[in-house]
Amino acid sequence: MKKSPLFLLLIIGPLAFSGHAQAVKKVVEATSTASTPSTPLLLVSPTSGPVAMTPHLVQATVPVKWNESSLGVTVNYRHEGRTPLKVQGVKTTAGFFIVDYPRTIPPGGTGAIELIASAKPNTNGEQELVTLLSEQGEKTVRVIFEREAAVSFAATKLSWTIGEAVSAKTVAFVVMPSTAIPTKVRALGSGNTAVLEPVDKTNYRVRITPGSTAKAQQFPVIVEFEPALPGVSTVIYCSVAANE
Repeated sequence: MKKSPLFLLLIIGPLAFSGHAQAVKKVVEATSTASTPSTPLLLVSPTSGPVAMTPHLVQATVPVKWNESSLGVTVNYRHEGRTPLKVQGVKTTAGFFIVDYPRTIPPGGTGAIELIASAKPNTNGEQELVTLLSEQGEKTVRVIFEREAAVSFAATKLSWTIGEAVSAKTVAFVVMPSTAIPTKVRALGSGNTAVLEPVDKTNYRVRITPGSTAKAQQFPVIVEFEPALPGVSTVIYCSVAANE
């Protein structure tokens, strides 16, 4: 007999959360009704500690490391109704896989929804939904993934005015430790140059000089890293344009 996807997930779920996976598990607290401003909801993370969430919204932000793509997430759903919440099932959006969920949550009690999240590498602000199906209607929690930045540029755009003296401009950037090392920079376009200048182990500068400011042009400067950082924007967009 063919087993349903939910049945298979319930079988493999406990294995997925054993061993190393346990260290990256995130715990999300959510409530069934709007909280008061004096008691905001909290997200509890082993990496960043308690983080205040926006009151009146059933949502939470999960901190994700720059290179994490699969992690365990537990949504602790707090039911503040006056009668037990009988959960008939759970549905999620595509980035979540259901491992287990509570069948009944007592009034004022909490039920743990165990999930495996599949977050796209090097993206930020992804949102997934977890919905409990019950005789009291659907109860939905919005989970937002907030990924730490592997590289942070002080600016991603530089500009010169047509006719101004040709001069170098710099952009500083910071690289998170143990991620990657900038190895070189490339300025595209005729005569344009870029020089990589290390400041210390995590801070760097790029010095950029256009080949000419006699006429309008646009050119990108690309910072290359080892290892490569797929999905991370490492481009500084440069332009020579008329003064507006």
